[in-house]
Amino acid sequence: MRLTAWGGVDEIGGNKFLIECGGDRIFLDFGMSYDRAGDFFEPPFLQAANREDLLKTRALPPLTGCYRGGGLCAEYDPGLGPTGVAGIEEPKALDAMVLSHAHMDHYGYAGLLRPDIPILATPLTGRLISMREDISEGFTTADVSASLAMCEPGQALEVGDLRLTPFPVDHSVPGATAWIIESEEVRVGYTGDLRMHGPAEGRAQTAAFLEALARNPVDYLLCEGTRLRPPASEDEKEVEHHGLSGEDDVAGKVSEIIAREPGLVLYDGSPADMGRMRIVCRAAIEAGRKLAVDAKLAYLLLYINRDQPLMDGCDEIARQAYILLGRRKIASNTTTARTIGRDGVFLETYDEGRQGHEKTLLAAQRIRRGNLKGDTADELASAIQIPDERFIWGPRREEVLANPGEWFVYTSNGPLTCLHFVTTPGCMRGTYVYGKAEPFNEEMEFSFERLKNWIELAGLKLEYAHTSGHMRAEHLKDFLRDAGARRVIPIHTEAPELFVELHPDVRRIAAGREVTLSAAG
Repeated sequence: MRLTAWGGVDEIGGNKFLIECGGDRIFLDFGMSYDRAGDFFEPPFLQAANREDLLKTRALPPLTGCYRGGGLCAEYDPGLGPTGVAGIEEPKALDAMVLSHAHMDHYGYAGLLRPDIPILATPLTGRLISMREDISEGFTTADVSASLAMCEPGQALEVGDLRLTPFPVDHSVPGATAWIIESEEVRVGYTGDLRMHGPAEGRAQTAAFLEALARNPVDYLLCEGTRLRPPASEDEKEVEHHGLSGEDDVAGKVSEIIAREPGLVLYDGSPADMGRMRIVCRAAIEAGRKLAVDAKLAYLLLYINRDQPLMDGCDEIARQAYILLGRRKIASNTTTARTIGRDGVFLETYDEGRQGHEKTLLAAQRIRRGNLKGDTADELASAIQIPDERFIWGPRREEVLANPGEWFVYTSNGPLTCLHFVTTPGCMRGTYVYGKAEPFNEEMEFSFERLKNWIELAGLKLEYAHTSGHMRAEHLKDFLRDAGARRVIPIHTEAPELFVELHPDVRRIAAGREVTLSAAG
């Protein structure tokens, strides 16, 4: 068995691990490297437009037989534009991609793979990916859902002579999966991203994976070490950190804030962390607050169980939630604008001209008013019909501002929510609860400073209620001891050298360099 890391070593994220055994070839994840992308691109001002942009900046591995359109190129007429496609398509040279979970640093380039390469994922991960395509599709993740091949946790499957077994684990996105990959001679474990301090059901999942490793130890364990850090410098010791010990503490902290805050409570959390969304929204409902969630989160809550039951508790929350629509301007050339408009006046739309997930949420309103451009009968028939009173937009935002103590707002974009709500400085009156990872690089620090400016402008107080989706250092030491892996390969970490303190046989690998894995070592 041979392993080549094309991302995910000496960095956090960007996981792309190629495993070859005989004639069988699979990738463990195919993620975006934020570090590598940040070396060359600065969205939205400078961003990759195609696969070639990513290949020439070495954000993608230079492999043949893996990518859509590999071997083909466009033909152009200088006076007419593109006239055709030339070349011979490369033969397929990859059997499957194994997906650990629906975070961009693990599947963010999967849309560039050939459509005939199956992407192995659990049903919950597959559902999240297909819904995220509805919310924010980019060319690097377009049509990933069409290549998904569902696999049930705990059930082994065969790819050539390789045997692959998925194990659900706890992470900050539901559906996260670790894998064991076996040939006739070598067993390899792949943690993906995981932790041991999430909710009870998540802790049980990670414990079950650990038990499977302990029963039959692997020859190599590719193990994440996101939270391993060198000893803090004196300057770093002075920085205040606000992370909580576990998800139970997050729920308790939010409940405590709600109980003592007479005004509005706004929680800013990641849209992918639906487990967090459930516990925080449930705390707000139990406290008697009216719950409002932004349209992106509402779409996830309403449709996650649409085809099959995948996440408990979402339907109950969705039934009670109000939906915050994003602010959209009516285009100046529409009938509405021509009828009621006046030059220089911002006209905010309700259902007219909505796109993507907001268009789906407003199906009933668009049917009523005949705004059905581009819809099919099946799409309309399957859409959930939501009454007008469930939507907060335009003048209805004033209702929240008039009675802030009655409301709890859950948003995935706090600055944008403040932008839409603030009419005069200080008008929101309440507490802003930050529920995302604290900034750990210069760019994130700039963004956080902008966020604090919005919080001050809105008249909100800043508090924190967050816990990491990755294993704490002390838990990682126990995990590696109990797993009993013969050798450990550090991945998804900026401090691989610290693994030598946690395991007696650590094998560091370099990006782009093939290594041989054998039971004998």
